[in-house]
Amino acid sequence: MQINFYNAKIKNNELNKTLGNAIVKTCSLKNGSSVEDPVLYLEYESSLLIYNYVYIPDFGRYYFVVDKEVVEHTVYFTLHVDVLMSFKNDILSSIGTATRSNFYNKNIPDKMVASLPGENIQYRTLSSAFTGETYVLIVGGK
Repeated sequence: MQINFYNAKIKNNELNKTLGNAIVKTCSLKNGSSVEDPVLYLEYESSLLIYNYVYIPDFGRYYFVVDKEVVEHTVYFTLHVDVLMSFKNDILSSIGTATRSNFYNKNIPDKMVASLPGENIQYRTLSSAFTGETYVLIVGGK
């Protein structure tokens, strides 16, 4: 199977990743590998050890290189799927509306959560008749 290897400066939690140029190699898939966490192997080349990101066209997914292991004349790449990049188009085209939250979120109006009116604190200068002490005036209402 053909694999695209990248040496990219990426952050795992970012949706858009800049990958640069790929090097294409033919790899084999280790028996028992899953689509989410495949293990690839190919003939050892020292230049392969710099790569940290992979695209597998047969799976249509991008992967982080989790581990590299050299055994005799073979290099093994343990990968983990990058769901953000692999499903980027689906994520960007999704429309979502949050109407409830398991944990209170002030940005999501929820009729099931009692809310208190916000405080409106205003400071006013009083006339000079009030001197020598601190006075606090509390006014309620609309």
